[in-house]
Amino acid sequence: MDKIVPALVDKLKSFEKKQFRINLAKTIAVVAILANFTFLLQSHKTESLFLYVGLIWVLLSTVIFMIIYWRMQFKLSDLNLNDTTSNLINSAINKLNNQKKINTRFLPIYVLFLVVGINIVYLGIFDEFSLISV
Repeated sequence: MDKIVPALVDKLKSFEKKQFRINLAKTIAVVAILANFTFLLQSHKTESLFLYVGLIWVLLSTVIFMIIYWRMQFKLSDLNLNDTTSNLINSAINKLNNQKKINTRFLPIYVLFLVVGINIVYLGIFDEFSLISV
């Protein structure tokens, strides 16, 4: 084992711990925002199927995105620490680059699902209003 491998492993461990704390804070923030959103919609006087369908749509898409987000995070345990230094570095770089797929592939789909869900919620809220009064 080269001299560089223990130093690299220590750096990767500290990176993993830092990312875990950041991701935990993000998850707590998302849960707080969704709980507030749910509470506000529940306190709304409108009882509409669209409102509940939209709310479930937003909640379900967020849970699915968060599961994908957490599974795609860098994990030191995924690396073969007994490998050569160059292979270990290349493997770590590939794992870190793989995280970019969250922003390029999954985040736009998640935002689209949120837009659809919120529009369904608004359809439920504004369903009782008529644009033309007779």
